[in-house]
Amino acid sequence: VLVDDLLTALGRCWAAGPSAHHSHRTSFDGVAPGPLPVQQPRPPILLTGRTEAQLERVGRLADGWHAAPEAPGDLAGRWHRVRQAADAAGRDPDALALVVRVRLDDGAGGSEVARQVRALEDIGASEVILEVGVDVGLDAALGQFAEVAEAVGLQAIG
Repeated sequence: VLVDDLLTALGRCWAAGPSAHHSHRTSFDGVAPGPLPVQQPRPPILLTGRTEAQLERVGRLADGWHAAPEAPGDLAGRWHRVRQAADAAGRDPDALALVVRVRLDDGAGGSEVARQVRALEDIGASEVILEVGVDVGLDAALGQFAEVAEAVGLQAIG
C-alpha cells in the first residue's frame, strides 16, 4: 500500500503543471516540481519482489520486474503471474520489461553463463545484468564479462 501510494504521488508530481495528491500517507497541493523527466509520462519504474502481492503490484503499476537470480522454472512462474496481473489491470503484458540479475560465480565459464542468459531470454527477459562479487577483482571481472560476451555473441563497444 505504501509503494502504491508513492508511485501514484510520483506520477502526479511528474505531470506538467501544478499537481495534487491526498491520501492517508501523503498530501500535497499545487506542487509544480522541476525539471520534469525527459521520459514521458515518467521514467520507467521497475519493481522487485517475490510474494504474490508484490508480483501483482508489478503487473498493475510498474513498467517491469527486476527479478533476483533464481531457478528458471520459479522465475517463469513468477513472470507469468506478473503478466496475468497486468492483463487483469487492463495493461499490455507485452509492454512490461523483465530484467534479471545473473551472478558470475568463481569458475562460472562463459558458455555456462551464456546458456543461462539464453534460458532467461526464452522466459522473456529483455535485459540481463551480470554481477560479480567485490572480492573478484577488476581484471578477473573484466575477463569474465569478456568471456560471457564472446559466448553470447556480443561485441565490446569502443
